[in-house]
Amino acid sequence: MNDLNAIGDQNLGQLPGLIYLKVRDHLDISPTVQHGWRAFVAVLDGDFTIRSDIDVAAIERVKSHNSCAAKLFNMLGARGMTIRQFVHYACLAEDNFIMDLFNLQAAIKIIDHPPEEVHVKEYDPLRLTVKASGRPQPRYQWYKNNNRMDGETQSILSFDETHGSDAGVYICVVHSEDMKQCLRCEPTTVIVDVESSDLEVKENPSSCFVVHSGNALFRCEVWGAENLTYQWYKGETALVDGQDVKGSQTRELRIYNIKSVDWQGWYYCEVSSRSQTVTTRGALLQLVSRMKKHHETTEYTATDKVVLLIGCSDYRGDKLLTAPINDVQALATSFQALNFKVVSLLNLTKLEIISAVHEFKELVSEGVYCVFYFCGHGFEGSSGLRYLVPSDAPLGYDNTHCIAAEQIFHVLLQKKPGNCCMILDTCRRIRPESKPEHNHFSAVETGNAIVCYATSYGLCAYEERDRGILVSHLKDILGEPIPIEHVFTRLRESLGKDTQVNVDNPSNPHKQIPDVKTNLSEPGRSFADSIVYTGYTSEFNRRQLAWHAAHKKPDARELEFSFADFTVTVQLDFQPEFSNILKVYMSVTDPGPTEECIAYVSGVPTDVGEKMQNKIISTGRSCQLNKTYVTITNIQRLKSPMNLEVTVKCKRASDQSHLEKAVRTDLGWPLVSSLHLWRERPDLSLRREAVEQEESSAGDESRDFYG
Repeated sequence: MNDLNAIGDQNLGQLPGLIYLKVRDHLDISPTVQHGWRAFVAVLDGDFTIRSDIDVAAIERVKSHNSCAAKLFNMLGARGMTIRQFVHYACLAEDNFIMDLFNLQAAIKIIDHPPEEVHVKEYDPLRLTVKASGRPQPRYQWYKNNNRMDGETQSILSFDETHGSDAGVYICVVHSEDMKQCLRCEPTTVIVDVESSDLEVKENPSSCFVVHSGNALFRCEVWGAENLTYQWYKGETALVDGQDVKGSQTRELRIYNIKSVDWQGWYYCEVSSRSQTVTTRGALLQLVSRMKKHHETTEYTATDKVVLLIGCSDYRGDKLLTAPINDVQALATSFQALNFKVVSLLNLTKLEIISAVHEFKELVSEGVYCVFYFCGHGFEGSSGLRYLVPSDAPLGYDNTHCIAAEQIFHVLLQKKPGNCCMILDTCRRIRPESKPEHNHFSAVETGNAIVCYATSYGLCAYEERDRGILVSHLKDILGEPIPIEHVFTRLRESLGKDTQVNVDNPSNPHKQIPDVKTNLSEPGRSFADSIVYTGYTSEFNRRQLAWHAAHKKPDARELEFSFADFTVTVQLDFQPEFSNILKVYMSVTDPGPTEECIAYVSGVPTDVGEKMQNKIISTGRSCQLNKTYVTITNIQRLKSPMNLEVTVKCKRASDQSHLEKAVRTDLGWPLVSSLHLWRERPDLSLRREAVEQEESSAGDESRDFYG
């Protein structure tokens, strides 16, 4: 430590020898305008100014110990510079070496802020830079949308590739090591221009029931180019217009006078522009008359039919998956065609899964057909329980971070449904339990339960090409009007013929053998049974209202953006993708006197904004055709009504001026957000109930469904 107070008033020529040598050698290294003695010379002023290139050249020619810095010291000492003045100029030159040498401290100052707004194309690099001064050297911490970014502690925030999820508001906090000094840079809004397909399917066809000799209608809507061509398919067969088929090459397909079961199956549409083709999701046509073929002696009915579909793919502590989103969508379509009330949820946390089960059980009561499906990571505990891994399970998770499937089954069966089916599309590799549950699961004494595991004990379940192996076979069988047990028998047979997971194929190490457990006391019941709620009308109406309340989408609306002398009108439409995912479509219906005009969502609540992406659809020849959409995920995490900010950017045709305006609109509580799944509910643990059972029936022999 060098005490500047003790020597600061002495002439620079009296700089102590050891300090002199360190400073001289430091200034002689890398003598550029930014470094070394040249950087020092650049900040000199007053009597100490090095006035001309001649003086600089004189310094460079000096041969005294081959040191230009030594010559500079002599010149400045001769002009009366003190050691304190020398250190002052070193601070102006931001020479950290000299400042450290004299143990100087300086208040933190932010010199340069990143820009207020940055537009970047998807996959392009991005750099945000903060420049700050201070001694000791300032430290940095970056934040995105007020959330701390782990590991981002440099003055430069860098992305090699920018993705839509990187859009947001960034700030950098510059602080001292002891946090006594702390400054925030100006916020930077990063807007990622995501290039999407020219064509966007806004409305997919819906599945339908058709009575004998009835008619079917399938409809789709695609945004994009003006001149689109349509082609409808049934399975792999392209449809053509005829006596019973109309509109096979339009947005609406109509099929008349349906009598034969040959019309049953999956229908979808390929929509093409000159350069691109998109395919709608499939819709199932089901002929009602065929459903009753298996009811030769007894015609079974349900008081209602409900299904909860949960898929987890975006894992925090495990491999990301691609199949769950498609598998949940495929099963949702199949169950909708069977007249089930469908609840479909993606990427739930453990707390949210527990809450979803508690809410779903309110749709279950006597006589109701109930189905629970989970797709994602899973494992089998050493106690025999099957664990489902939620999306927030940490790295190295164990059973305490997961949910036992038996817990969910237990809760649903307590409601005494007409039958209860659980489909678990997970692996069943064996893992030890850190805190094992008591496996005293005997709630299936009512004899109305069936469980289908995607694979057998100790084996894995597989996905390929964004599809799960199980669902790729199951979706085409579910709609058949056959007993539930036969559905899963057919599934096992179909999977047994699949060469990807065929056990008899020695060249393929992947094996997937579905495992089905059942004790249905009425094995003739079918997923296709009709709903008859006579005697249960009030309960049916209660469920109907509850389901609709949790799937209410916002009403379409027009927003007006008033500028000084004109108004732009934007139409907002809403389409639910899943029960917790909402698409918002924006189209400029009146661009006013502008030659360029685009609307996009510029702000959503932070609870759901993490992965929000605006996508622009081809605009055509008129800005009145400009359309964008945004997908808002994790609706279940909303803690207040959704307030959406929509921004219009336009360019006036007359003077080419660029204008921008934002308007907010209240969407209320869309879809399942009204259920507040983020709130804690009672856990689903079997341990408490097992203890209570043991205390109330000591000595009784309990029956194990999986025994």
